[in-house]
Amino acid sequence: MVGETLPKGCTFMGLYSQNFPLSGTSIPLNHMEDAVDTNWYRTCGYKSEHLGGANFAMGDGSVHFVAQTIDYRVYNELGSRAGGETCSLP
Repeated sequence: MVGETLPKGCTFMGLYSQNFPLSGTSIPLNHMEDAVDTNWYRTCGYKSEHLGGANFAMGDGSVHFVAQTIDYRVYNELGSRAGGETCSLP
């Protein structure tokens, strides 16, 4: 439901921007890249300065540290409820 991100890493995180403070799972967790005009769409993912992952708050109120080594497909599927998938995190 909610995850950590670093606003300084995304030039489009502002109230009047097209993707204000939202991040997506289409960018690998903790993918660090400088935000410049040509790659802005690759910089607004979930990321933290924690070694090895980031914290996420789930819809049930629990908080989990998700490792950046998570399978990329599973990570993407966790970012959508469209498929009706169920998953448990340690």
